[in-house]
Amino acid sequence: MRWKSDDTYCFASFWFLRILGLAYLSAFLSLWVQLDGLIGSRGILPAQDFIEAVRNLFGDRLLTEGIWAAPSVFLFGSSDSVLHWGCALGSFLSGLFIIGFAPNLTALALWILYLSFTTVAGTFFGFQWDNLLLEMGFLAIFLPPLRVWPRINHGWRPRTWVLWLYRFLLFRLMFSSGLVKIQPEGAGPNTWADLTALNYHYETQPLPTLFAWYAHQLPEWFDKISVALTLFIQIVIPFLIFGPRICRRAASACLLFLQFLILLTSNYCFFNLLAIGLCLLLLDDRLFQNLLRGWNCKIPVATFFGRVAWVNWARRVGGGFLFVVLLS
Repeated sequence: MRWKSDDTYCFASFWFLRILGLAYLSAFLSLWVQLDGLIGSRGILPAQDFIEAVRNLFGDRLLTEGIWAAPSVFLFGSSDSVLHWGCALGSFLSGLFIIGFAPNLTALALWILYLSFTTVAGTFFGFQWDNLLLEMGFLAIFLPPLRVWPRINHGWRPRTWVLWLYRFLLFRLMFSSGLVKIQPEGAGPNTWADLTALNYHYETQPLPTLFAWYAHQLPEWFDKISVALTLFIQIVIPFLIFGPRICRRAASACLLFLQFLILLTSNYCFFNLLAIGLCLLLLDDRLFQNLLRGWNCKIPVATFFGRVAWVNWARRVGGGFLFVVLLS
């Protein structure tokens, strides 16, 4: 095993950006349909009230201090029509990001726009996945090369230092998620520490799926093994992220396995989609080359990793998928 290698991560980075674009699209579309009731002028927490409070607080210092205390483009206009146009623009930019158009500039615009909504929406954007999307979205500004249409066969290569920052982000996300589970919770028992959490988790988690009911019927001994396995994956496995290639692959496999199980039984918005994207960044191009050869894929391996550019093919498929999503 080598700790320092010439591994490349073009394939994983290419699809990671598409996953991130889908998360942005999901975020803007879901906000759009709820906007009037949440932060509209007649909503629960009107954005206009927040903006007015910021303006009154900072007055003439709005551009020098207010913009840093409440970073949002909506400080300069927060009518219902402006907010709706913001969602429309975010959805459009997400589509451009998915098909790979000017990814650096598009990622920057998406990050600024989502940060603006997060600032004025307050409580409604205080979830873990909103913060995670902002962190991942900011790093995505620097991941691809600065080109209008980056092509992998034309020197497309993700920046190594950004990949390492994403690895640290994944480590922090998983390790902290596991560590917080076993910390004492007041005077009551810690159900994760005593391995009984899944006795209640499936029926108390956000938006349980159909499979959650079946999972809830599993025997208690199986639930205890599942809790122990979850804690092991979230607390121990993340350290493999910083190991050599084989360790990163093993970490990715374990973490992806956990994310897919969570997806089967619950709905945490686009959180699991983002986590899956981070796990993909641990997989090097050599692994995908071997997989494509093993599956006798009709699209030649050289198409992605060599001289033939199938990026156009991927762009057409991605564009078609985006079209279907928008229609639905």
